[in-house]
Amino acid sequence: MMQHELFAPPEASPLNGLKLKLERQVDGEKGCCRNFAVIHAGKGPHVAELRCANCRAHRGWLPKQAASWLLNVLAVWPEARTDVHVIRDVPGTSARGGTGQSQARGRGEQK
Repeated sequence: MMQHELFAPPEASPLNGLKLKLERQVDGEKGCCRNFAVIHAGKGPHVAELRCANCRAHRGWLPKQAASWLLNVLAVWPEARTDVHVIRDVPGTSARGGTGQSQARGRGEQK
């Protein structure tokens, strides 16, 4: 994905309207409605804005790295546009109990 695609005109962004489940630390502390957000056009240096799916309150800005990842997913799986994607600021736990981060340690390494 090319960098200039992140800064495409708001009406051209394939991210607009995408639904996210917010599971960031701030959403646990200061949640809004049910913590679902819809991606809207960004403003200024921001790639995209997150607004509550229920009351439309501002919920934050989509990080550029997350926007890039979502654009790559949509490029490969366009049908993922109808899915609800989860955004976290700390690693989550998978259905198998893992965090998605390698937990393997070499011999002699201490915890």
